[in-house]
Amino acid sequence: MNVDLEQGVFYCHGCGAKGSLVQHPELIPLAQQACGERPTVFNRSVPCIPPLAGLPKEYMLKRGFDERTLSRFEIGGNQDRVWIPVKLRDDSLVGVVFRFVVGESRYCYSYGFHKRNCLFSSKRFVGSGDSVYVVEGALDCMRMHQLGIENTVALLGDRPSSGQLDLIKSLGHRVILAFDNDDPGWQATLSVGKLLQHRGHAVQVLSYEGKDPGELRDTTSFGVLPFLQFLLALQTTNAGIEVNV
Repeated sequence: MNVDLEQGVFYCHGCGAKGSLVQHPELIPLAQQACGERPTVFNRSVPCIPPLAGLPKEYMLKRGFDERTLSRFEIGGNQDRVWIPVKLRDDSLVGVVFRFVVGESRYCYSYGFHKRNCLFSSKRFVGSGDSVYVVEGALDCMRMHQLGIENTVALLGDRPSSGQLDLIKSLGHRVILAFDNDDPGWQATLSVGKLLQHRGHAVQVLSYEGKDPGELRDTTSFGVLPFLQFLLALQTTNAGIEVNV
């Protein structure tokens, strides 16, 4: 459960209970009565991420993330979900990505979080010249950082908002897109790449084996293609995707 003291609301990701706290912390017990779960206070200035343990930790270690990366990204977790904090460059917490490790549901976001207003890992972005790698998911981004590619951010999706495009513009002129390695990912690469070109960016595409960057194990397993070369390859091998070179 999240209790947002700034907005005066609570929301339980387990049962869906939600309501108003009218910005009074003394009303927090009402949230607990609503679903019987102890609430976690969620305040944008005070991160309250539970320590990573149990099944969530086992899942992250099995995915190949080391302790340094988990600590650096302040990953938490409890019961059946991994907590991935989303912070701005000033270290303020604006939301949490939940990755479920059991069941069919995979991801959800903390109540009130608007991903269109930020890029995941902009707090940890370390520029390398004038380039920026852009991936879809938080785990993809964490993997890239673990491999030493720290000029990587994530959209938390594959359709950037105008605000996210402005943030990318502030990070670098050359954009390397590293989306999922399947038809939807290629389609997203095509549309986002053209959008970035229209905004004046030099666009390239990460070429790699595997289903997404989260599976990468070393920096020798991928290369970078010019966007035009990606388009020509897509035109040749994927008849189901319309490509206008």
